[in-house]
Amino acid sequence: MQDQEELAMKEVSIIGVDLAKQVFQLHGATAEGVVVFRELLPVSWTPG
Repeated sequence: MQDQEELAMKEVSIIGVDLAKQVFQLHGATAEGVVVFRELLPVSWTPG
């Protein structure tokens, strides 16, 4: 059985990225515009 996060990620069809000086803001939504996730990441964050 898949967990809730995996199911939600399969529904995301719109991804927005806001690049600012101090943080990156990530936003994911379904095709209907329902927000699935919002994340704030410091600019110093890099994927591992």
